[in-house]
Amino acid sequence: MPRSYFDLEEKINQVVSSAPIIQLDLMDGKYVNGKTWPFDNLYQDTWLDIMREVSGMPNWENVDYEIDLMINDIPIHFNDLVKIGPKRIIFHFPTGQNKIDELKDFIKNLDNYFKYEIELGIAYEHDTNPNDILDIKDEIKFIQCMGIEHVGVQGAHFDQTIFDRINFVKQNLPDHIISVDGGVNIDTIESLRDAGVTRFVCGSAIFNAEIPSSMINELNNMLQ
Repeated sequence: MPRSYFDLEEKINQVVSSAPIIQLDLMDGKYVNGKTWPFDNLYQDTWLDIMREVSGMPNWENVDYEIDLMINDIPIHFNDLVKIGPKRIIFHFPTGQNKIDELKDFIKNLDNYFKYEIELGIAYEHDTNPNDILDIKDEIKFIQCMGIEHVGVQGAHFDQTIFDRINFVKQNLPDHIISVDGGVNIDTIESLRDAGVTRFVCGSAIFNAEIPSSMINELNNMLQ
């Protein structure tokens, strides 16, 4: 959850040697209460330079980016956000069926370039209607099951109902990759793996550690 471009740069430098792909939680202050870079100021020089392709993301030569879009108006911002050059994008269903249907139509009608060049995923939150996920199953490659009840924070209590969501994906979308974001740490990662998860998004477990890169290695070793 980058507070600024420079906060992002600092955190990337802590893990670049250990993590080949970095997830960015990008929040607009509308979908959730928190607001992150670049939505704290869309006119700041660092963001405008990326938009103009004058400069790139921190360490873009050495890491790939996955962007988790916790924002209300994805269609408005999408063409700018893809200039980050993400390898993967996660969409979250907004509140209200009209907005949900609007997002589903947007995803279905994306240019084939985005569908083939970027791996698209959808977040499966505590209150997500699974039928909305099934409606776009052919457009997405992975499901990000949320391991906390309220998204947009780090270090929140692990939500045990995630295993119901994981089982739903396994039964109904067996060809889709299952990722988990939220509550992933040394106490939960093995049970998530045993449940069928193959991607693990870790935030506070890594950055609250004394040496973030060492925590990444420890978590990886637990998965062996």
